[in-house]
Amino acid sequence: MNQQAMHRQLTTLRSLVQFIDYPLFKHLAKCDALNMFFAFRWLLIWFKREYSMPDVLRLWDVCLSDARSPDYQLFVALAMLETARADVMGTCTAFDSILKLANEMSDNVPAEPVLEEAEMLFAVFENKLRAAQARVHAQAIAGGEDGVEPVVPGTFPKIGSLDLELSKSLAGLATRMPPPVPYHDSRPGTPA
Repeated sequence: MNQQAMHRQLTTLRSLVQFIDYPLFKHLAKCDALNMFFAFRWLLIWFKREYSMPDVLRLWDVCLSDARSPDYQLFVALAMLETARADVMGTCTAFDSILKLANEMSDNVPAEPVLEEAEMLFAVFENKLRAAQARVHAQAIAGGEDGVEPVVPGTFPKIGSLDLELSKSLAGLATRMPPPVPYHDSRPGTPA
């Protein structure tokens, strides 16, 4: 894996944390850990040091054969982080303490609950992504009526704490989802 591929994975993991667990994202920001380097080893060798070989093979089987996402290992990494969430939020105040905690997870977190958590997090991700796409579509249809700001084709405005630009960049992680409904302005006088 080259540096660009690892950077993309760490950046996407950061975006997933922001999209799915914003309070944890804010805490990681306070700890200067948004670079996600604590997850570097997890993603470089796909959890090989965190689990026994039978568990590693189980994780690899799920990550490589799961059609839900081409980057399902990121949901496993997010599940590892969520498993340690209480400790991260409660005791970690700097990057080095998060890195230490991540390293101490080796052989201390059972694989099956992490896989179950990854599956649940993927479902949360899909639901939030669908909601974001539906909101964009509804705003596009509203076209500025009733105080709703019109959506310019190709843009994704922020709605509350849900960053739709983030949902746009993460949409490629969900291969099973139907594509979002394309925006088409059907008002009279607009080109088809």
